[in-house]
Amino acid sequence: MAVKMIVERERRIREFKPEEYWLIPAIFTTDLKQDYSAHWQQFINSANSGDKGPTVAEQNKWLQQHNAFKAELYKINDEKKQVSDGVRANEILAALKTAEFKVSQLTVKSVASRSSAPFITSTLQQAAANRLGFTTKKTMMVAQQLYEGIDLGSMGALGLITYMRTDSTHLSTEAVDSVRTYISRNIGINYLPSKPNIFTSKKAAQQAHEAIRPTDTDLTP
Repeated sequence: MAVKMIVERERRIREFKPEEYWLIPAIFTTDLKQDYSAHWQQFINSANSGDKGPTVAEQNKWLQQHNAFKAELYKINDEKKQVSDGVRANEILAALKTAEFKVSQLTVKSVASRSSAPFITSTLQQAAANRLGFTTKKTMMVAQQLYEGIDLGSMGALGLITYMRTDSTHLSTEAVDSVRTYISRNIGINYLPSKPNIFTSKKAAQQAHEAIRPTDTDLTP
């Protein structure tokens, strides 16, 4: 039975015929005096320290800073079509360059999201990779430096985060109280929940260390 499944899978792989298709993305902005096309292309082609292009978070930040948004051609004359060759793609692109664009529909939705759990080692690595394009090695190297201490001039060398190798989401009462005070004082009481969020660690998690957090909430970037 297992051999038959392998043979059938191999047959499907060999029978598969790849199809060419083209995507036609665009950048739009409400600032009609600016043309961000060249700037966007230069930004997209720029490589970070990992020889990769900007992350999704970095792209969204760039778009927000330039009051712009990214879109992609989806329909032609209200009919969804797949652009299957370069000649047709260039014809469409030429037509789009002289087209007038209008917002036909705007939908506003309220979305509630639950706060993410405090960082543990694995989620710190994931966030650094997704938002900053860091490798695991670079993430842990930077975290080690922040833990061991950074020279803050007259304040001397201070450790800025707790121990970075942990699988516990636990936070000390003192840390939670400090964060709540910071939110109330600097962000606003309306953003402070009546009770702090409590997150449960995995059953196998070691509780020797707290979650990864700043050591002093008053030391902001």
